[in-house]
Amino acid sequence: MLTFLTVLQVLACIVLITSVLLQPSKGDGAFSPAAQTSVGNSGGTNFLFKTTMACAAFLAVSSLYMTWSKIRDSKSSVIDQLAAPINPGVAPAVPPAAGDSPVTTAPTE
Repeated sequence: MLTFLTVLQVLACIVLITSVLLQPSKGDGAFSPAAQTSVGNSGGTNFLFKTTMACAAFLAVSSLYMTWSKIRDSKSSVIDQLAAPINPGVAPAVPPAAGDSPVTTAPTE
């Protein structure tokens, strides 16, 4: 199910990008005369606007659903992993000081 939803999200992203790029700009943009003559005066604007909003809403809802389903399937939390008790029998590793060399060499004769 999540794979199918991921494929739909990718397709919705492509449609969203395309619909945003095809919308006429508010000013004298490079695409505004071509977009107005090919789709009509305002018919294309309403269709592209509705397509953009539908794709954005689908992406938002599907992303929330996928996140919710992953959280529901997970049996542990990130907080549970951070609050794991430290083994008291093992001393923590102390890094060497700035001047100390971690490797000791025996003098050669």
